[in-house]
Amino acid sequence: NYCMLLRYLFRCISAGKHEESYRELLPLIPTTLNGLFRVLCSTEDASLRRTLIELVLTIPARLSSLLPHMNLLLRVIVLALESNSDDLVNLGLRTLEFWIDNLNPEYLFPELSKQKDVFVSLMQALATHCQPAPYPYGLLTLRLLGKLGGKNRRVLRE
Repeated sequence: NYCMLLRYLFRCISAGKHEESYRELLPLIPTTLNGLFRVLCSTEDASLRRTLIELVLTIPARLSSLLPHMNLLLRVIVLALESNSDDLVNLGLRTLEFWIDNLNPEYLFPELSKQKDVFVSLMQALATHCQPAPYPYGLLTLRLLGKLGGKNRRVLRE
């Protein structure tokens, strides 16, 4: 129930109605992300895992505030893309697309490839979603791979 309360709180703050809440939450971001990730790694309950993945990816913060935690967030995106939940796959793809669209490539690509195992897992997870229609995420995945501008092919060479 605490997770559902956090989910509701995050959605209310993200809706833009409480701008001052962003500033109040800013110092809590590292603790919140690390705590949620630790619980995520230690639980076996599938529904709790789905909720925790959603909470990590929807934490109400500006992108610039999340940059120091990009490695942790990338690991959670991989978990979202590997999940059986359509909502989480969609959330993971949309979050990754938002980052690609809004971050400078000189920052994003070194950050993506900083940890090779996470980058390889990300590319493998994206590859599983490259499927033709009527699969709902094939086109979005192809668009993301295109926006990566060939950086995804580094996996093939390694």
